[in-house]
Amino acid sequence: MSSKCSNCNKKTGSILIECKCKNMYCIKCSKLDVHKCTFDYKTNYSAKLKVDNPIVVSEKIIKI
Repeated sequence: MSSKCSNCNKKTGSILIECKCKNMYCIKCSKLDVHKCTFDYKTNYSAKLKVDNPIVVSEKIIKI
């Protein structure tokens, strides 16, 4: 099964790397700056931080 790189159209055997932008790249083109990745990492990680670190609000202490 031979596939082609989405950036350089080079035929590769079985060595393709899937990026978060859902495309397959060869080893040389797999770096984000080389294939000009369109995936928005900043928004993705800020949403992940909001889910992983919820805001903790303590209840007031009732004085006796």
